[in-house]
Order: sequence, then structure tokens, then C-alpha cells
Amino acid sequence: MAVLAALASPIPALTQQGLPAAPVPQSLGVFRPDTGLLAGHLESRMTPFPILETGEAIGKWMPSAGQIEIWDEGTTIDTETSQVTAFEVTWVSTTPLSQGPLVVRFYDKLKKGNCGTLLQEIFLPNLPRGGPRGEARAWKILVDLSGGWEFSLQNPSGDFFWSLECPEHETGPYLASQDSHYPGMKKMSLTLHGSPPGITVFHPKKGTNANSLILVASAPDSRGWVHWEIPGAQENEQHLLLLATRTLETRLPTGTLLIDEQFLITAPIRIEGGHYYGQVPQLNENRIFAQAVDSLGQQWSNGIHLRW
Repeated sequence: MAVLAALASPIPALTQQGLPAAPVPQSLGVFRPDTGLLAGHLESRMTPFPILETGEAIGKWMPSAGQIEIWDEGTTIDTETSQVTAFEVTWVSTTPLSQGPLVVRFYDKLKKGNCGTLLQEIFLPNLPRGGPRGEARAWKILVDLSGGWEFSLQNPSGDFFWSLECPEHETGPYLASQDSHYPGMKKMSLTLHGSPPGITVFHPKKGTNANSLILVASAPDSRGWVHWEIPGAQENEQHLLLLATRTLETRLPTGTLLIDEQFLITAPIRIEGGHYYGQVPQLNENRIFAQAVDSLGQQWSNGIHLRW
């Protein structure tokens, strides 16, 4: 990792010719760092807002060939959206093992093109490999970062580096369409999801009193209308939405209050069945902080910084 960070002008690793063919990837569903791999039909808690897709699959893949960390670079579609809430990664393997780990890392890209700070590292354990006779098998997984694993791309232009660590030579990234910036080279298949423009998710910074609810929001339209959602809430459940102009962490027995109650801008707003569509108050600064809580005050959500 130290060697990678010291490179002054990184060159994408995907320059091999005669790459092996890859089968159509099979989806494994959703992985959450806090709970592991979930069934494919379960809904992800992340906001479905793609900010990077590397292109069409080309049916090829790249064995690691002894490289511990295979890496690439990318640029997000919307440079105003910097917080990453989920990503989808695809790999291929011919190693006749039932399971093995992968590690995905994201790095900041400095103004001079250098590879900078490690922004996030996600360890993915017990993922499937190739067939029992060394047949190539392709897999993809959606990694849901909501709940405290979100990270922000620090380069204003949306540029970043990322890598896939494969412990076996016979495992490596699935490849996407040719990169126009580097003719003849391929891109490792990657999809990034992020918060919509003007939305930043935040969590408690102190202690281990984690909040159990997930609150997501749409980008406000020109008149300030926003759709708020608590994924997983039942139709008969009631929650309250708190809106304030300042943040303040207050530890409670059941979670952490993330907004300052002294600076609420409305009375608590009732959320029925996990959905609420309403217009945010127009303020001079055009920004608010939001948090949700159940009607009994037993479950608290992440915070949302909303700008418009």
C-alpha cells in the first residue's frame, strides 16, 4: 500500500492482451459490513443514485497474475456528488476453491495525479470462486455502505483510484468497455452509488452508541420538496422527522441525538409507514439537518445534511 501511495503518475494495470473469456456474472445480492451477505431479494438501504458506471461488460477478465492489489482509476458522473453510499464489484475465478476473500479499497486522487489517502477499505469474506474442475465463474455483489461505512471522494473533479485484492492468481476483476482515455486498455467493472446532490449522511462520532434506523432523502427540487424514507419501516409504524439548523451529539440510552433540539425549525413531523413527502422551510442559509426517531423514542436514525 505504501508503494502504491508513493507513485507520482499511476498507470492503469489493465494493459494485458489476449485476456481470457468470462461467463455472465451471477449476482450474490447485498453485502453489509455489519451483517455480511444477505439474500438477493432483500432491499438495500442505500440510496439508489448511481454516480459512476464503468461501461458495458466485454466478457473478459484479468487474472491477478501474482499482483496482490490490482487497481484502476475512475471519475464520477456528477462531481457535486462526493459521498459514496454503495458500490457493485464483479470478479471471475478459475481456482477450484469453494470460497475466499476479496478486499476493495478506494483512494483519493491528488491534484498532481498522485495516489493519496486511503478513503475506505472493505473486506469481503467467504465469496465464491471457480468451478470444481477449474471452470471460470463470474460473480457480482452490491456492497451497501449505509450505517457508517459511507465515505467521501475528496477530489473536487470526482477523480479517484480504487483496487481489488485477490489472494489467488486465478482470481481477478471482470472487465468493462474500453477506456477512451487510454486506447487499448480496459476498465475493471465498477458501479458507485452516492447520495443525491445536496445530501450528506452523517453518524455519531463519539462512543459506540450506534443508531439503528436508516434515514434517506431525495435531492430537493426547485421549490424545496423532498421525499424522506425509512427503509424497512412497516405500514403501521410511525416515526418522527426532526429538522434543525444546527447539530449537537447527545448520547441517550437508546441511541444518539444528532441535532440540536434548541434549534428545531418546525414541530416534529409525523412519518407514516416510512414515507413522507413535504416542503422544507425556506431559510436564509438554505441548509438544514434532519434525523428520524420512532414514536417511542427507542430507535434513532443517522443524520442528513440537506443543502439546496
